[in-house]
Amino acid sequence: MKLRWIISSLLFITMFATGCENVALSQWVPAPQGWHSRVAQLLLDESAFPKGWQINFDSPQDHIMDPTVNHVGREWWNPDKGSAYIAESIWRAYAVRDAKEKYTELRQSPVLLASLTPSPDDFYVEFRPPSELSFQSQIADEFYIACGWVVWAYCEVVARYRNYVVDLSLPLEAESQENIRQGLTYIEIEAALKVMDNEFRDFFESQPTPTS
Repeated sequence: MKLRWIISSLLFITMFATGCENVALSQWVPAPQGWHSRVAQLLLDESAFPKGWQINFDSPQDHIMDPTVNHVGREWWNPDKGSAYIAESIWRAYAVRDAKEKYTELRQSPVLLASLTPSPDDFYVEFRPPSELSFQSQIADEFYIACGWVVWAYCEVVARYRNYVVDLSLPLEAESQENIRQGLTYIEIEAALKVMDNEFRDFFESQPTPTS
């Protein structure tokens, strides 16, 4: 009986200490900027693209207005551009280190590492940073863009803005070896990237700075 009482007492002390530690952390570790805002408000809209592009769907559709949702996505299409589509995903992490890990994960995809082994039936052009684009983000902590061709021509953008990570896929208007794809020009892609940069800049400027 005495042994059981000692074990119960130790368990209680451990639970109490853990609880106090969690309370202390919640009191002293501030939430990152924008934590209580909707991630979806940072998704691009039609104004970032030429006339004709329209939202196809948002994800998750039922909860995109919920500020507790930390991963959202949007897809656009243009009836005059055939099967071309634009897709954007945004992840929000509580800690910057987790956002860095997500950025690294996306950056190491086979397409962006130029290590993809395409199907023999797929037309493929290795993905590389395009010399046609002079854009350099002044807001993002990490930023990478590469354009190429696998099945269709497109540019893939991966960016980290503090604790937010963006993956943006943009169809490219291109012609190679008699293969023709419809999409955006490099000028139109650069304009969309500037809009994305400005949205994150305005967002962080509108948020109160966390204080300890």
